[in-house]
Amino acid sequence: MKIREPRFIVALLLVGAIQTTYADTNSPLEQPLPDGQVAIPAAQAPALPPAVPPLQTVEVRNNSNVSVFVVQKGLKEALPSKSTLERDINQYPLTITPVEGAEKLQFVTLTGKTGPCKQQFCLIVQ
Repeated sequence: MKIREPRFIVALLLVGAIQTTYADTNSPLEQPLPDGQVAIPAAQAPALPPAVPPLQTVEVRNNSNVSVFVVQKGLKEALPSKSTLERDINQYPLTITPVEGAEKLQFVTLTGKTGPCKQQFCLIVQ
């Protein structure tokens, strides 16, 4: 059996110590960033905006000249021209489609409580 020289063992210990020291001081924030990126310390980062409360009821206003279908959870209800309907959209999505054979819809716009709208949000069909 061959005994290794003490210099070889000292060199291995030195390499191990340097590697451990380098790994501890080279955190991800200290590594160079790609071009165009900037690191912002957590203390300077902007706070998250407050959580938006979920929608509960939306008012559907049919301002078009044709009737439309309001579909929610498999239930299909006709909404005549120039009329309104309120729907709870907290659990199920809402779909607006024109009645068969009618002309196409121009716009469907979601607005806040403005004008004749009684709910917090108003879905206007034109």
